[in-house]
Amino acid sequence: MGKQLQKRKEENDRICHNRDYVLRLANIVGVLMENGLIPKRSNVDWEINEHGLVVITVDKILGKFETKISDIFNAPKKVRRKLDDMNSKLWLLMDGTNTIAEIMSAMDDEFNEKISPVTERVSKSIAHFLNLGYVEITNINNQNN
Repeated sequence: MGKQLQKRKEENDRICHNRDYVLRLANIVGVLMENGLIPKRSNVDWEINEHGLVVITVDKILGKFETKISDIFNAPKKVRRKLDDMNSKLWLLMDGTNTIAEIMSAMDDEFNEKISPVTERVSKSIAHFLNLGYVEITNINNQNN
């Protein structure tokens, strides 16, 4: 029983650390918004499903043991992450051509009260994508595309 409680405490500590990290990234995104920088999707596989929602496909991160078990049971090696309507729209806007301010304006125009406060919600979502490695921030003046 003690080991289970310890594991649960460690997991909660890890989640809190990740939440703090995402909040710090969201604050950074807010600063970036003021400096004309833009988010751009990383080289990640994605598609739009039949409902118009973005589905991101990434490789599972498995240890040696998990890989062997996965091979035995022929488990999928990829994870498909379906985004909701707001994050799908955000994903589509993060194509390397829109500044964070332009993205926030477009999101506010489309979702109105549903996304209020737009600055906080979009900043946190972009920060989360950054944390996962799905997005990078580029300087609008130094784009190579």
